[in-house]
Amino acid sequence: MEYFNEHINRIQKAAGDVGLSESEKARVRTHVYSYMRAHPVRTGFFARFHLWLSEEFLVARLHPIALGLVCAVTISAGSAYAAEGSLPGDRLYPIKLNVTEPLQRFAAWTPQSRAQVALLHTQRRLEEAEALVARGALTDENQKDLTQRITQHAVELESEAEKQDDSQALAVRSDFEAVLSAHADVLDEVALDPEDGTVLQPVLAVVREREYRLRELRAAFARQKETEATGTVLALVERHRAHAEEKMKMSPGTDLAAARSASSGPESDFGRGNEDLREGNLVPALIAFDDAARGAEKMRERKVAESRLRERLAMRDMSRAKHSNEGVSGQESAASMPNPAAATMMMVLPASSTATSTATSTEPLPEEHKKREDR
Repeated sequence: MEYFNEHINRIQKAAGDVGLSESEKARVRTHVYSYMRAHPVRTGFFARFHLWLSEEFLVARLHPIALGLVCAVTISAGSAYAAEGSLPGDRLYPIKLNVTEPLQRFAAWTPQSRAQVALLHTQRRLEEAEALVARGALTDENQKDLTQRITQHAVELESEAEKQDDSQALAVRSDFEAVLSAHADVLDEVALDPEDGTVLQPVLAVVREREYRLRELRAAFARQKETEATGTVLALVERHRAHAEEKMKMSPGTDLAAARSASSGPESDFGRGNEDLREGNLVPALIAFDDAARGAEKMRERKVAESRLRERLAMRDMSRAKHSNEGVSGQESAASMPNPAAATMMMVLPASSTATSTATSTEPLPEEHKKREDR
């Protein structure tokens, strides 16, 4: 160990004696100063900003195609956002159908999320039909397009529901039936108006047909569960009970505390399901909880649809009343104004001139005129 320490001390001493001579230091210093004078350093914010915006950066590093893509994406995103509220017949509506909604379907990775996207698009088509009715712009062409798309969305939702487990499929079908039933009831009330009822009938027919189809699937599903094991059905009932409870909490006007005493509505269905579950009647309990979830969702969706449609119809009535008042006031003002042709004639030929002309033909000539005639 002592030998090792002595060896290290000798190395450190030898290293300390190594260094540059004064002439070598002078030559190194001269080279460094020459390089610094030939390559001055840019300092400050403006110098760095100028380097960032230099032609070399914009042309060589950032290709013009990339700039074009950035601009295109920015413009497309703004147009897609603005198209969300468009209706059939609007200029931005094709962007809504052909850009934003396909992107939403593409971004849905699971069957459950794709079914929710189909449900969302069905809601949009029904809201668009109601908005067009309120605007007075639901044409035969629009209603044909809407009915076709509602049918397409229903087929997509059913296809995705078949890929899910029983609990998820039952929940998404229940929500879909609630949305269709709520908007069908709202459109039924609007169809009472002869002006809107004729063009709405094809849309209503498609919605009611899909609602009936979902009701049949629900009955077949219940019959299938009657033949399955008790443990499997019990787990399904528990999950759907939680789903119904969540839907009732989200729906305004429903009260879980009144489930035992309620005689109708989602609360009554939920209370009936609890009784059937306590008695071991699993399939009736499953049906009752499904009725409660569907009823709560329908109540919530219908209130939103009615409120939105009521506002749109009120705006349409105000617009019509405004145009009607403008037309009446315009007619009254036109009646009170004098005839332009008569006024022009009165300016050219005043009443005094006509009276003077007739007077000169009947009255005797003055004395001066008589004297001129005698001469």
